[in-house]
Amino acid sequence: MSDSFRAQRASQLESQKSLENSLSHLLNSVADNSPPPTPPPELTPEELINEDFRVACGAYVKGRVKLGVRCKYDLQMAQEKLDAGADINSQDPDGWTALHWSCCEGYDPCIKWLIKKRVNPNIQDNDECTPLWISGYNNQYSSAQILLWGGANLSIKGKSGGTALCKPSISARSQRNPSVAEVIETEEDLRVNDDKRMERFINGEGGGFEEYRTEMKEAITRYKTKNKKY
Repeated sequence: MSDSFRAQRASQLESQKSLENSLSHLLNSVADNSPPPTPPPELTPEELINEDFRVACGAYVKGRVKLGVRCKYDLQMAQEKLDAGADINSQDPDGWTALHWSCCEGYDPCIKWLIKKRVNPNIQDNDECTPLWISGYNNQYSSAQILLWGGANLSIKGKSGGTALCKPSISARSQRNPSVAEVIETEEDLRVNDDKRMERFINGEGGGFEEYRTEMKEAITRYKTKNKKY
């Protein structure tokens, strides 16, 4: 290797080092002059226990660590928070309840538990979406069935972003989730022919969930045949 090449290479390395130092200095300067991060608002004791309850049911809260290691939901913790005064229908800043979060994530045991605790399945978030709408949009088939078994309203319209308001079944179809749409449409068809059906489910008089699921399997087949939806 020639001396001239060594000198040229040394010069290049020196220039690179100088550039890196300059960039580092610039970044540090920007960081030093940037405003401090805005601290999260302090919660009242009531708000905190409600947030704890939602987290126990699967909610994500920025800056909060999930309960336990890789914990999705914790029904024991949720019950403790209820016993301590948490509101089962409390909403986060986006309007999501514990049920919205559980339905979005497909936490079926948590959804069943909330339904049995008489949660309101029809609360709308800031975009007017109910938990059933969220289930349809996110292709959560079992979650949708549990909500229908719990007496969820099928007609409340919601939206996502700039989309137009639509019913839960349409939200499912918009995301190419036909199986979820079919189970909602089938339940809607059954309610049209039985005006007391929704009332029975709301009052917990519609039988167990497994019984409902068996009934729906047969009803969906009839509905698809009648409407030629394959």
